[in-house]
Amino acid sequence: MKTFKDLVFKEHSVAKGAKEACKRGIDMQEYTKAKQAIIKFDNAKSVSVLFGSVFYSNGIDTYEAWCQEIDREPRGYLTKEQVTEYMIEVQKL
Repeated sequence: MKTFKDLVFKEHSVAKGAKEACKRGIDMQEYTKAKQAIIKFDNAKSVSVLFGSVFYSNGIDTYEAWCQEIDREPRGYLTKEQVTEYMIEVQKL
């Protein structure tokens, strides 16, 4: 089973645009810190995990997670342990 430690976070696409906006004098500092990890499982389902205060995350130690195949809305303010539990739930489907 894949867990939180298998996630690879990368700069979220909103961060790239925010950095350009900051260069033009627009204050979007919180957006520049946005990160995302997408992980695909053997059952063809995937989970997107977001980190940053512009999401359902405090930008410190909680995350937003969403599997579009099973949830209508993302699950927010999850700890690393809760993200792992969610990932295991999705993998068992």
